[in-house]
Amino acid sequence: MNDITRKFLLGLPKREWGKTSFYDMIIIFNSKYKHSSGYAIMNIAGFYYEQGKGKFELIASACDSINWKLNELPLHNDMLYPSGLIRFFTEDCKFKIGASLSSIEIELIKE
Repeated sequence: MNDITRKFLLGLPKREWGKTSFYDMIIIFNSKYKHSSGYAIMNIAGFYYEQGKGKFELIASACDSINWKLNELPLHNDMLYPSGLIRFFTEDCKFKIGASLSSIEIELIKE
């Protein structure tokens, strides 16, 4: 997984924009372009298995925000421009973060 390059991701086949799909993994990366909102435009690539073979596709290349649904609570993120830092935020919840290990659990808790 660590050998995946930006060039590889940008060369993936593009998914139809209006399609809903399910993925085993997603990769979010900076497009290096600025949206009219002032935030960076993000690219999202997805990985899934089809007939036992792993496949990638480019899901989105125009979003400046992602809305997450976790425990029926809203989670949002955007990407700072030009740094490419991803910012996660919510309106009326707190992030509960456990031990800082290689895999970390972040839970969204209603205030």
